[in-house]
Amino acid sequence: MIYEIAVRPSANQKMTSDHLIWVETDMPTRSFEKWMRDRALLDGTGQAPIVRWSIVQTQRPAHFKLATQAKALKSRISELMSGLPEVTAVQDASKALSAFRLKAKTPELVSAYH
Repeated sequence: MIYEIAVRPSANQKMTSDHLIWVETDMPTRSFEKWMRDRALLDGTGQAPIVRWSIVQTQRPAHFKLATQAKALKSRISELMSGLPEVTAVQDASKALSAFRLKAKTPELVSAYH
């Protein structure tokens, strides 16, 4: 069975598709939920690392196989929760360069520059 878990982003990140992880396991639903609760990945406080989880019906492979990659899964969850701030806008380089342009007093120098 493949479960999809949505990992809570850090405070300065937006949730993206990167925060959705597919986990393959032979565990039944209640056992998988208990596994997450035992590792403090899921709880009733609303502050747990896992925001939501569900069963996925797909032919595509999972990102992690729980039987062999549990440590890698926990590392990925930690990485997503403590991510770097998202870059939302990049400054326009032409505006930054205008501050460094020399003001030419003669038209010849101005036309040579452009």
